[in-house]
Amino acid sequence: MRQGQVLVIKNSAAIDHNANIQGGALGPNKNPLMKPGTTEKLEDIKARPTPILVTCSIHGWMKNYIRVFDHPYFAVTDADGNFEIKNIPAGNHRLVIWHDSGWVVGEKEPDKHGAGLILKPGETKTVEYQLKKASE
Repeated sequence: MRQGQVLVIKNSAAIDHNANIQGGALGPNKNPLMKPGTTEKLEDIKARPTPILVTCSIHGWMKNYIRVFDHPYFAVTDADGNFEIKNIPAGNHRLVIWHDSGWVVGEKEPDKHGAGLILKPGETKTVEYQLKKASE
């Protein structure tokens, strides 16, 4: 999501859930009980270099991550891991790829600071990375 957007959490299920939002020092840090049909709105969520973890303590298998950016240059992959980020301005950039198992790309893979990427005016680039298993 982009900094400045409102995060809306809804419980559309017929049972209780909770939204244990673990935003660290920048927040938000909340753990509201979500009765069926309830909505929780969170505003003023700041951009940060790491994801916000959201879990349901009632249902331990439910887990979500929220990335918050102060720019429009990000993407979520499709089912095959492909993504496209359009209209990146020319210049020196850092490409950061994150997976729920951790940081994926960088000079010292995995690295939360990403890998250098230089774009010339009008240039399009294709990059490929493999998610490495923890045992590799």
